[in-house]
Amino acid sequence: MSDDPVEDPGDGFIRVRDAVYGIGFMWLAAMSAFGAIQATAYGATTAPIFFLVAVGAASLAVIAGYASVRAFGLR
Repeated sequence: MSDDPVEDPGDGFIRVRDAVYGIGFMWLAAMSAFGAIQATAYGATTAPIFFLVAVGAASLAVIAGYASVRAFGLR
């Protein structure tokens, strides 16, 4: 083992930690989008207040998707 500090990966590569975060954010985006679809269906058939839940879930899906893209370095 050397005492040299860890260098950043070269161009075109990402660290494992960033990849794990990116996959986690992709999962969160997918689950939020699915929740938004379910809340929209429930709001259309039962309680219109769930349209607000759908908007919140959709915004969370967009934010998580953007965070995933940034984690993979694709800004």
